[in-house]
Amino acid sequence: MPKGLQGFQKGSLNPSKTKESRERARRLKLGKKLSKDIVNKIVESRKGYKHSEETKKKMSISAFFSKIGKTGENANNWQGGKTRLTALIRGNYKYRQWRSDVFTRDGFTCQICGDKTGGNLNADHIKPQSVIISEYKLKTIEQAVDCEELWDINNGKTLCETCHSKTDTFGVKALKFLNHTR
Repeated sequence: MPKGLQGFQKGSLNPSKTKESRERARRLKLGKKLSKDIVNKIVESRKGYKHSEETKKKMSISAFFSKIGKTGENANNWQGGKTRLTALIRGNYKYRQWRSDVFTRDGFTCQICGDKTGGNLNADHIKPQSVIISEYKLKTIEQAVDCEELWDINNGKTLCETCHSKTDTFGVKALKFLNHTR
């Protein structure tokens, strides 16, 4: 019997893969990234492969149960609820609606230079968002959603990124604005 087939048992998938060789191969792969060529070869070899209905059902159940309890404090990357209120507001539907309404009212045009470049436009709060948050002592996204002044389209204007960065209320400059209004 050839040397590589010693210990081969009928029905074994791969006689050359012993437990030790599989473990050695696993350790060699740890920390290594696959090149794009290898990834493409793997993807190509899997094309046309169909999972059985039983496997699809198991995968669906596994995906469902992996999501349960993975939000808030139970999530793996939870860091104590430190997402800033401004980030929560910008991710909110009401903010996206306000932004869209401001753009539509202004005809998707910068109100200072007239730029109409898509993807280059910002909706700017005339009275800064941080000032409104401070004045109304907003602490939660629920309080922010209920705050009328935050969503008033008359407190917004369309600006291109360049003009927006030059305003007195852009970024860190809004803090100076906040100190002057007190």
